[in-house]
Amino acid sequence: MICASCGIPLASTAKSCTECEASVGVGRENSVSTGGGDIGGDVYQAQGNIVVNPAASTPPEARYEAVPMWRSPLTLALLTWASVALGVTGVFPLWQVVERVIDLFASEESADFIGRSGFAWLHLLLAVVLLLGLLLGLRRIAMTETRWPLRFGLAVSGHGRRITLEKIRADRCPKCRGKMKYYSKPIEWINHVDPNGRRWREITQRVPALECRRNSKHWYEVDPAEEEAA
Repeated sequence: MICASCGIPLASTAKSCTECEASVGVGRENSVSTGGGDIGGDVYQAQGNIVVNPAASTPPEARYEAVPMWRSPLTLALLTWASVALGVTGVFPLWQVVERVIDLFASEESADFIGRSGFAWLHLLLAVVLLLGLLLGLRRIAMTETRWPLRFGLAVSGHGRRITLEKIRADRCPKCRGKMKYYSKPIEWINHVDPNGRRWREITQRVPALECRRNSKHWYEVDPAEEEAA
């Protein structure tokens, strides 16, 4: 050990310099900074400053509970067969619509009757297409086993490859304790301006989210593949 005052060598156990009688010890310029954190375990002295960075704070999480309200008999297999059957059935009203249109131009005498008949078949075709789209959407939810928001805090779930209607009960907002709502939140859109000056927004992407009713900036994206509360 070297004396900081006069520079002569000293024994490691010396408490003062034998030449200039200066006190030997850790300089006051050394410091320990925890940055607001805690030091656990032994404390060691060093010639330089010791800086302990605090651990990163964990962001608050929004929690919810999915309560099943109605378990439907619609399984993935049933939805698949129903979609195939409805697709085949849809060919019949489609042909009837085409046939009525052909007859409409072939005979002017029965134009009124054929026109009404073709209009009815067209409505039937639209109903088949809408129902087929609904079945295909439910089949995709059951196949991927995901959960998607509806309205009024309801959601449709495909976990277990069976369609289930659920009620989402969310805890209070972890930031301001406001009530939370579960819905399909728009996160990407395109703003349009018509020639007459009317402005409107085209939504291009939505995500399941929990959003605070008190402050809309407090929102949390929810993984649609979660089986339990987040």
